[in-house]
Amino acid sequence: MWIDFADNKKLVANTAGGARNDFFGGAATVHLSGVDERHPELDTDAQGCRFVIGAPPVLAHVPGSLAERRHPLATSQGYISQVFGHALLRSLLRAPTTQSQCVLDFPRTCSKPRVVSIVPVLSWVAAVAAVAIALARAVRPVTRSFILDRLLRYIFIFPVGLMALWAALGHLAVPAEVAKAIGWQTSPFQFEVGFANLGIGVTGLYAAFRSFEARLATNLVLACFLFGAGIGHIREIAVAGNFAPGNAGPILFTDFLTPIVIFVLLWFVRR
Repeated sequence: MWIDFADNKKLVANTAGGARNDFFGGAATVHLSGVDERHPELDTDAQGCRFVIGAPPVLAHVPGSLAERRHPLATSQGYISQVFGHALLRSLLRAPTTQSQCVLDFPRTCSKPRVVSIVPVLSWVAAVAAVAIALARAVRPVTRSFILDRLLRYIFIFPVGLMALWAALGHLAVPAEVAKAIGWQTSPFQFEVGFANLGIGVTGLYAAFRSFEARLATNLVLACFLFGAGIGHIREIAVAGNFAPGNAGPILFTDFLTPIVIFVLLWFVRR
């Protein structure tokens, strides 16, 4: 910006004259990065990381370069990274009041929806803790097969069995609360989803104490259900902007993590 000081008659500004000629309000910090006007293909987002967890942002979106030739990666990279970078943070901080709106009123309205964010994490913490206790109490030397068996057993008990029973209870007993936590309207299909979760939960607890074949069969059903649910969550984020805790919270990641981990452990068992 060019400012013409040709008519300024004093070399040193008057210290008392600044307050009377203050044409601007309070300053706000704006973080910008350099822009390459040529043909950027990678790293088009701003280099700073405070747009995710910093103070309330001044800009609505992270500044990025716009390629002259509209390179597809350069034009889409910023939007994709914002959608999935903010998904978990928004779900943990906000509770849904309507299908697509959230509020930051923690004491009154966020307590129930935030349970949806906590339970999937707690189920995995419980599984890891149970495995650690089993290994600490095991007869030495601890064999590889024993470790794999206990890992599978407690994953089937907590992230599979008890998690599915908890989901079934929610869809069958309090469908309106569960729908609100996911960012949906209440639907009669929740009755069917509830019984599907009930079947998976009971089968998961059964497979926890059974053979390789029972565990593999259970995980095949689990993978079909959870992968489909996870893809649905991603579609809701991309299409409807649904960042509710039950849609974009930890449940989004455990939908893929749980069956994948079980498949990997079963593969090690068969090696």
